[in-house]
Amino acid sequence: MIICPSFFNGRFDGIGRVSKEVSLAFEGLGHQPQILSANDPEELCLSKTSFGYGRNYSKMLLSSLIQSFHPPKLIVCMHLGLAPVARIVSRRYGVPYLIFLHGIEAWETLNFRRRWGLTKARQFISNSNFTLRHFKSCTPSFSHIPADVVPLGIGIDLEEVLDLDRKPQILIVGRLDQGEQYKGHRLLISCLDLIAKEYPEVFLTIVGDGDDRKNLEHYANQFSHREKIKFLGKVSDSELSKLYLESMVFAMPSMGEGFGLVYLEAMAHGLPCICSDVDAAREVVVHEETGFVVDPSNPFDLAERILQLLRHPELRFRMGNAGKARYLTYFSQMVFQTRLQEVLNSHWCQ
Repeated sequence: MIICPSFFNGRFDGIGRVSKEVSLAFEGLGHQPQILSANDPEELCLSKTSFGYGRNYSKMLLSSLIQSFHPPKLIVCMHLGLAPVARIVSRRYGVPYLIFLHGIEAWETLNFRRRWGLTKARQFISNSNFTLRHFKSCTPSFSHIPADVVPLGIGIDLEEVLDLDRKPQILIVGRLDQGEQYKGHRLLISCLDLIAKEYPEVFLTIVGDGDDRKNLEHYANQFSHREKIKFLGKVSDSELSKLYLESMVFAMPSMGEGFGLVYLEAMAHGLPCICSDVDAAREVVVHEETGFVVDPSNPFDLAERILQLLRHPELRFRMGNAGKARYLTYFSQMVFQTRLQEVLNSHWCQ
């Protein structure tokens, strides 16, 4: 069983996307998982083994107490906020549950409800060393529960990844939510003047939507380079792939990534990446090999690194190829599923 925030409509939701990859790992081991999705509407869950609760957490919690599910052999809970549901279902059917740790939700003092849900977990699975380290620092009372780091991976149809003519385009992809202003959009916008002075043909393309978009657009309007910034909103998978292939630089100097799936997308498309040195992205992007790791408090450093990639096509080509190789070696769908299946198998065998 997989208990998750979202599953059926997770393209712009990282945890929803990872939940699907976890489902594929179950299936690879010969198990068809039941899906309990907190946010997906009920009408999206069309099979007898999938349940959506339309953002009604109370309904989901009640369902875990009284609804009859096919008895699971193992439960993977994809967000610690849903740990109470996992604990209740686990107790009803006498099976273990594992908790997946993703990022900022695990880097803070937890309320009683979440602590209660985590108390009986058999194991934590963390997407990065950074996330696990911060979780243990914030919640030392759970240090006795075993934990494994399983870096994420995603599937990308590499047959369609053919380089287009690269444009002087800086690309950032991510939700534009007021609660996620740490992703670095404002920093990129503010340092574009520095970049445009030397490279006037440059432009910044922002993919994603959310309740902070209007604020960001208003912020961008304050700069003389506003005409060099494009807000595209949500785009299709094919449109996004094309944007990766025609850009010169992927930059997301975020200060709060527990991992960062978009770096994998960019690397798989042969695009050098720029990330910050204060979160887990530096476990994905290798400084001066697949891109640059920068200090997000220093816009001059960020601007200079972007200019390096814009000025030197051979550097972009070398880093882009190194990123693609790193994706295939460490972060492909197959590699992730193999790593996760080892963890899942260890619990089925107990």
